[in-house]
Amino acid sequence: MGITARTSNAAEMNPQTAQIGATMERFFKQNMSQSIPHPKEPHQIFAVYTDYESDENGPYTYFLGQEVTYFQNIPQGLKTLIIPAPNYIKWTSNPGPMPQVVIDMWQKI
Repeated sequence: MGITARTSNAAEMNPQTAQIGATMERFFKQNMSQSIPHPKEPHQIFAVYTDYESDENGPYTYFLGQEVTYFQNIPQGLKTLIIPAPNYIKWTSNPGPMPQVVIDMWQKI
């Protein structure tokens, strides 16, 4: 459960149209993790790139939130994301200044 932004790699290269940094800032400045009911791991935050329209040039959805034990009493403004059970590659970053953390992770990927 969390918040989303629809963006693209091209939009993220322009500070005027970039959505990821603003979404992260909103999530942390508004302490949105406190409004997510039923968190599985309260201090674990997930960033998920999903719903790709095409390839690396097309729009996609950026999701920032927490895993919850179940969906009930979803606060207004929050979205849900169900990730099916198959195996995925998980990349974990260390804390650090934005946007450098994201840049470093994409370089590893």
